[in-house]
Amino acid sequence: MMRWDGQFSDRMLEIIDWCLNLNHLYRPQSVFALQKALVETVTPPAPKVSPSWLGRFVETLRKPIK
Repeated sequence: MMRWDGQFSDRMLEIIDWCLNLNHLYRPQSVFALQKALVETVTPPAPKVSPSWLGRFVETLRKPIK
C-alpha cells in the first residue's frame, strides 16, 4: 500500500495486499470472495463533529444529578 498510495484507492490496495498474503489462509478462499470484495461498496465513516461549547453545556445539563 505504501508504494502505490495516492495512485489507486485504498480499498483496491487492501484487496491486492489481501491476495498477496503469504499465508494461504489469509488470502481470498474463492473467486466469489474476491469478486464480492471488488464490487461491494464501502461507506466511509461519517466525520465526527465535536459539539460547540453550547452543545457541551446542554449535554451537561441533561445528565442526571447523582
